[in-house]
This record gives sequence, structure tokens and C-alpha cells, in this order.
Amino acid sequence: MTQELPMHLKRIEALPSALDILRYLYQQSSHEAEVDDICDSLNIGDIRFGKAIRRLVTLGYVQMNAHLVYGLTQNGERSSAELAEYDNASEGIDQEPQRTVRKVYVAAPRSLVAGQPSTLQIAFAEDSRFRSPVEVVLRMETLNSTLAETDDRVIRLGSGQQIVDTSLTPDWFDQMRFKLQVFQLAADGEDLHICGGMYVDLNVQAEGAPGEVVAFSTELTFDGI
Repeated sequence: MTQELPMHLKRIEALPSALDILRYLYQQSSHEAEVDDICDSLNIGDIRFGKAIRRLVTLGYVQMNAHLVYGLTQNGERSSAELAEYDNASEGIDQEPQRTVRKVYVAAPRSLVAGQPSTLQIAFAEDSRFRSPVEVVLRMETLNSTLAETDDRVIRLGSGQQIVDTSLTPDWFDQMRFKLQVFQLAADGEDLHICGGMYVDLNVQAEGAPGEVVAFSTELTFDGI
């Protein structure tokens, strides 16, 4: 039977480098180390270290002494021992990250009118596997067209259906291209993991009414769902 990570450690598992800091301190003879030694040994930057160590201190796993050295508390030593036991039990077992595939749809008129704004929708269908919402970044670009907004759109994607509207105005060309890239924001709010993307080419006419709305789709891959 595969051993599971203790629940209290699972709460910090998603915070990059937090568990690695516990591992590193536990491996030291005195269960303590200076900041530079920790960062250099784990190859992590100041920002990531700062976020992880603040959480560890807040939860009572780690404390800092008067010499600016971080060491494990009694609770931290017990928890690090549990973590070491889990790592030993998991050694040799492939720890593939859980990945979930979910479709994204782009709906737009089949043909657009040059110089006339049109609505384009990005839609996610319901998916009960997303019990906890994830932060998702939508990056939109166009060719031969002008987007109403050029900044990345950040949404909280949960289990329910979600639709994001945007507006674009085609230039005076026969075709335009809409490109969508989707990223998943890491738990620390710092790293972006690419989930996938797509592009669609739409015809542009000089006058008349926009064509019927059509939908295009692709599959995205999310981590840790």
C-alpha cells in the first residue's frame, strides 16, 4: 500500500520549495542553516524562499535565531521525520503529477466585418473534477485585428461553466487570426505553467452582417487537479 503524505504537510505541498526546505534543514546535523546556504543548495531565489519560509514560520515548523539562522522547531523536527519516512516509502515509485484535461472553446462569427467590433467568447464547460478553483491566465493576441483589451485576463476556474467575453475589430484584410494561450498560476502566485492554446482564422468581409457563430475547441492540461 502506498504511503500518503500527512495531511498537515499536504497543506504546504503546493507552495514551491516549502517541503524541500524542511528536508534540507532536517539533513543538517544541527537542523539549522543560513539563508544563503539554503537558497544555494536548493537553487531557489529570494522571492520563492521568502514566501516558503514565512509559511513555515507561521505554521511553527521553523524559527529564526538571533544570528539570522533558520532552524527546525520541535514540531518541525517531528514533521520533517514524517516527511523523511514518506520519502523513503515513496522511493522508486514514479510520482507522476496529477493532470486533468479540460476543453476550452472559442466562439466567434464565421465571418467578420472590417472596422466593425464583434464579440468573441472563450468558454469552459462544467467539470466536476475542479472541486477547488484554480487561477488561470488567458493571454489573447490577434493578427490583422485590434483587441478591445490587450492585458492578460486572470480568472478563477472552478467546476461550473465559465464564459469570458472579449471584443475585437478586424482590419481591412481578407482574414484575421485570433490566438489564445492558457496558463495555470502556481500556488505561490509567481510561476506560470502552460496548459495549452489554440488559434483560429476568421474571414473578413468589407460590408454586410457578421456570419453565423461557430465554435472551435482544444484540450488543455491542468496540474494538481
